[in-house]
Amino acid sequence: MDNLKDKSGSIIGGAISLTLSVLIVKIIGFFYKVPLSHILGDEGMGYFNSAYTIFTFFYMLSAGGVPRAVSVNISEASVNNRNEENILRVSLKTFLLLGIGFTVILLVFGGMFADFIGNSKAKLSLLFIAPALTFVSLSGVMKGYLNAKANFTSIAVSEIIEGLLKFILGLLFAYFAYFRGFDKEIISAYTVVGITVGSLVGAGYLYVKTKNAKSKYKAWQKRKDNLTDYDIIKKVFAISLPITVSSAIMGLSSIVDLGIIMKRLAVIGYSESDAVIAYGNYTTLAIPMLNLVSALTSPISSAAMPHLTKKYALSDRIGFDNHLKETFTLSAFLSIPAGIVFLFCSENILTLLFNDKSANAAAPLLSLLVPAVILLPLLSVLNTSLESALMPRSALLSMSFGAIVKIISAYYLVGKYGIIGAPISTSLCYSVSFILSAIFVFVKCRSNLSLIFIITPIFISSFLSFIIVYLIFGEIMVKSSNPLIFLVF
Repeated sequence: MDNLKDKSGSIIGGAISLTLSVLIVKIIGFFYKVPLSHILGDEGMGYFNSAYTIFTFFYMLSAGGVPRAVSVNISEASVNNRNEENILRVSLKTFLLLGIGFTVILLVFGGMFADFIGNSKAKLSLLFIAPALTFVSLSGVMKGYLNAKANFTSIAVSEIIEGLLKFILGLLFAYFAYFRGFDKEIISAYTVVGITVGSLVGAGYLYVKTKNAKSKYKAWQKRKDNLTDYDIIKKVFAISLPITVSSAIMGLSSIVDLGIIMKRLAVIGYSESDAVIAYGNYTTLAIPMLNLVSALTSPISSAAMPHLTKKYALSDRIGFDNHLKETFTLSAFLSIPAGIVFLFCSENILTLLFNDKSANAAAPLLSLLVPAVILLPLLSVLNTSLESALMPRSALLSMSFGAIVKIISAYYLVGKYGIIGAPISTSLCYSVSFILSAIFVFVKCRSNLSLIFIITPIFISSFLSFIIVYLIFGEIMVKSSNPLIFLVF
């Protein structure tokens, strides 16, 4: 009765569908951020990114673990012959209230958060983006349900809708404020309205698709079990809370990281304006490249989660290991080549996308992020396997240790070496978390996979391929003014 096909090909198909949507959204984001960076400049992007960093933290609190928790519970219910509709109904009510609560908190205390990170002018942007928390919280529940039902196309379309509205409305409002002569912080606030509207429309689309998906499983939904609403909430939060806390810890560490960067740069002589410019450059040029690779690989884990959950629930350890190996290998085939390219060609890539001055400043930062570029997608696979095996606390523990390493190392490195300390601390963070999650997978999930055996040939082949391509086409890649030429090669 479950529409999830127990074939490895369905993981690949789902991953392709979601990855294509992410790629489309990232292309939209490119055409969004490049003109936006020209409108706002590094200073204005500092306000925009500061507000978005705080929003991301609250997003993680209200919806960070929701899709995975709902997906795991729906998938498990399909195996154990329980009512799926009750899980969806209770989850929607619970996370609607949670989203509203966090929206109110951000509206009331937005100014305090902006002051905390040392960027008080980001307050207005926080107020304009706050309502989006309610919509993304609801969307998280519906994405989890559709993911469990392998309805990846609907999830993909919703992401594209949000991205398009963010692009179109965000730029329209930004240009409106710019030509009216408003200050940079006000232009930033106008820009984030596109994010809020996009999340609202995306949630509406997901609601329609979820309602249609439910109608296909009426006989399945009528099954009853002994779980009360409280039992369902408890089961959902048993998985979502550790995932949410894990995501929130990383989000909080990013906020603390922001505060550390701003204040430690001030210690070594930066003015507030110069610190905002340095942070804006780092978060506008270097960090999006890390996030791009992570975003392109995260659909692989999402598509695999229902399969991993079912295999573990059925005590099929061989099937669990096979799905884990496939998911890990697919992610490695994307993250390792990307890391090698960023290591040697960061300046070339950024110069093709941004102005020379900003690109030259950000290129060393991107090169220092390479360990994070490679390991973050692989860490996501390991944590997904832990969550699918109903061990989200282990993933939480590994991410917590990584966040602690990030905060401590950023405090020391930024205060001693300036902004280059930020990417080093981020790479250290994900390296520590990866090692710990790998240990948990081997010990608690009793996995027999050899991760080194998987990674080594991919790394060697990717490195050799890069060298060959660069030797043959290096001149074209470096001299071409067309970004498509570089991306093709």
